[in-house]
Amino acid sequence: MHARIAYLTILGLFCFGSTLFSQTVTPSSWVPLTLGAKLNQTPLTLTDAQIKTLIDGYQHDIDDSLDQDLAIVKRILPQLKENVIMLYNEYNLDHNRSAYEAADFTATECLGVLQTDMNFYITRLKRGVSPDFAVRGMYMPKVFWLGYTWNQMCEYTSRAPITYDPAISSPLIISSQDNPTDNLVQETPYILVRSFKKGYQNNDVKEEIKNREIIVDIAKDLNVDPFRIFATGFSKGGQQTLKLGFRYQDWFAGLISVHNDFMVANFPMQWPLLGNLINTPTLLEHGSGDDYYYNNLPRDTMYHFMLASGCPVEQYIDGNGHTADKPFRDSIALLIGFCDKATMNPYPKVVLHTVEHPRYSRAFWTNAKLLVTDGTVYPQYRVEAKDSNIIEITLLQHGERIQGFDFYLSDQLVDMAKPVKIVHGTDTLYNGTAGFRVTVTVNPGTGSDAKIVGLLWQILDNTRKTIFGYTTASEQAATAANDASAGIAVFPNPFNPLTRITAHWQAVGSEKAQITIYSIHGKLVQSIPATSRQLSAGVTWDAAAMPSGTYIVKIAMGNQVKSARLVLMK
Repeated sequence: MHARIAYLTILGLFCFGSTLFSQTVTPSSWVPLTLGAKLNQTPLTLTDAQIKTLIDGYQHDIDDSLDQDLAIVKRILPQLKENVIMLYNEYNLDHNRSAYEAADFTATECLGVLQTDMNFYITRLKRGVSPDFAVRGMYMPKVFWLGYTWNQMCEYTSRAPITYDPAISSPLIISSQDNPTDNLVQETPYILVRSFKKGYQNNDVKEEIKNREIIVDIAKDLNVDPFRIFATGFSKGGQQTLKLGFRYQDWFAGLISVHNDFMVANFPMQWPLLGNLINTPTLLEHGSGDDYYYNNLPRDTMYHFMLASGCPVEQYIDGNGHTADKPFRDSIALLIGFCDKATMNPYPKVVLHTVEHPRYSRAFWTNAKLLVTDGTVYPQYRVEAKDSNIIEITLLQHGERIQGFDFYLSDQLVDMAKPVKIVHGTDTLYNGTAGFRVTVTVNPGTGSDAKIVGLLWQILDNTRKTIFGYTTASEQAATAANDASAGIAVFPNPFNPLTRITAHWQAVGSEKAQITIYSIHGKLVQSIPATSRQLSAGVTWDAAAMPSGTYIVKIAMGNQVKSARLVLMK
């Protein structure tokens, strides 16, 4: 009965009005107590009554109708529960639902999409059937929760290629306005995601966070390659693509801006930031009959400026007016040909970045802290990891507004086994251990920043390994080789907050062993007694009480002591 009621339409809800408003629903054990308590409240609206009914039906499906011992159910169950938690968040949230703007889909529209999505997975999982291959080439509307200051449901759509294989990470293209035609994309190896909306979203911050949350959300359902994500968009969407690129340089492997209206006259302070895209391949497509291009003299200003700045930029001029027909409908060859050449390097040796606001303080492995955040000028900096373990800071225009930096180091930048030296001009700001994070001061005072530790690619990389496992034969072989040589396997790594530590060099037995975990500076964090039998199966370390950073695990067993590096990212 519960499952049948869960999928009633809004029209049906009117018929059951009094029953729905008075029904009693008990939260499942996996629902946080603070959210579960909301169900004691009487529904404020018919929409809230519908939400309460959906919660009841989906909890019944999850708790009573699915074989939770099946591997495929275990993998997808967290996403199903996350959707139910979203319903709890939405329930009686705001009687007028004022967070929903004209460009947003309404709560009622989002509920319809959520039901379609849940029904797709639950009907298959009840039969013990994997949905992985059913998604091939399938158009899938999705719903996610936009938190922060908005607290609302939002829609997007996705389409997996007809060649999609859950065992292999697929590249992804996200579009902000207009999009490649479905039948063209599904025949490529690319996942297409559309940041769907009804009209123009004029709040840049909301649009940026939506794009990020969409990518994070779809990566839980489809195996996404974190180093091959591309952004595209037409007109205002092309403008948004460029802004996303220079504000969050470590998100995308490439940008495709189609007939954008990002002109110097309209964006005098932000336009120069295009020159920072020295690590992000960019394709600019314009139309010879497009007024935005034809009347913007000299016409190739953006292309030549980026080229002179050292950016890997390409330009294509089609014969159209202000339309996206050429790259999105006539042929996708230009778009895919560009994307096929690009893979993001998460640790470029040189980073050039301008900080418009503390929320944009992070770029790749660098994080700037601002002294002044009034938005009247934008400080710019250049950081380079040079030979001999030297990192050089150069403060450019308005650099006096930068208080200092955090540098998140790795073996791809410096030799982590040797001291690292950080310099600014003739001043040595740091000369010591090459830790996971090194902080330096360039100007006195208190700085503000976004406090981002885990970057988007790191979150996605952790997601694909946690949900889908190792994604390619070469990656699996490389990991096995590393494990065999070190004798210790840690998975996932980076992690938050749980990871499993396994030792391979000792045969299964009862011999005592000791696991000792240290901070990167050598301070003892935790000591865990174990046996060789336990280590062969794997011992879980819960670092919930620990701060983000790099840790060293040492295992003493028999007459051997071996160590491995762990990275906790919260």
